[in-house]
Amino acid sequence: METASLDKIDTENCLWWESGRTTRMYVCGIRLFYEQGQPAFEQIGYHDEVPDIAQDHENFMHRVRFAPFSSIVSKAAHWLQGQQNIRAVNFQSLTFKAERPGGMGPYLIETTQSGFAEAPSLLETRYIKILRIFYVKDQKSENSSLYSSVHLTTRLFVPARPAGALNRRAFPGCLDAEATSER
Repeated sequence: METASLDKIDTENCLWWESGRTTRMYVCGIRLFYEQGQPAFEQIGYHDEVPDIAQDHENFMHRVRFAPFSSIVSKAAHWLQGQQNIRAVNFQSLTFKAERPGGMGPYLIETTQSGFAEAPSLLETRYIKILRIFYVKDQKSENSSLYSSVHLTTRLFVPARPAGALNRRAFPGCLDAEATSER
């Protein structure tokens, strides 16, 4: 959710706008969808996998390299293999702002923050893609090592730009979400 003030967060808003001249706050919330019924006595939890970061300081330069998303998926599979009495219910790739306190030093990734602010600036801003796994911890599970041999894979569908398709409104030259999903 994006807001100009923490005093007025509209959780039903499906739209935001940006002008680039004002400070914006991005607030992350967790919306749970559930069915009402008999209590299941389950505990909801989550686990985050973040990319490894290689940071070098050479001659006043700060070079930063982030591991690819496929390495995060491999780390998540390894984590799942070691878990017992859980059932993974949702996987999300989320974007977090990479912070450098005071604009110097190493980048820090804090996935427990509930949001971040963006102010107009000439400084570079970096964003990190993480993988968040939501799970349910079952108190009375019969299968304690459900994921002992799990192998996670992903597939990303990006909009294609077919020849001659230059008059799209939202993203010129690219297929819309419906056409992309049909590929």
